[in-house]
Amino acid sequence: FGEALGNDVSQLRKAIPPCQALLEAARNCGLTILHTREGHRPDLSDLHPHKRHRPGSRRPTIGQPGPFGRILVRGEPGHDIISDLYPLPTETVIDKPGKG
Repeated sequence: FGEALGNDVSQLRKAIPPCQALLEAARNCGLTILHTREGHRPDLSDLHPHKRHRPGSRRPTIGQPGPFGRILVRGEPGHDIISDLYPLPTETVIDKPGKG
């Protein structure tokens, strides 16, 4: 989504190895792991109007088609967690409609 907005996301890959190490350490300690994903229902009923309509913006918005399906929509390929940090079957994934 960030890249679709024109942001440089190339630096984000640097965060993957430290996150992998942290996940491995937490798993080895037997800690409960919770993963979160920001995404909206396919009908966008949980999308705040302010996020849906951004006057004057020419950038893609939530729900519009993107390179990996509809942007920030649950169930679309681009909504999933990257394979490098993918949850184990025993770990909880929480889908939520905001970043907070």
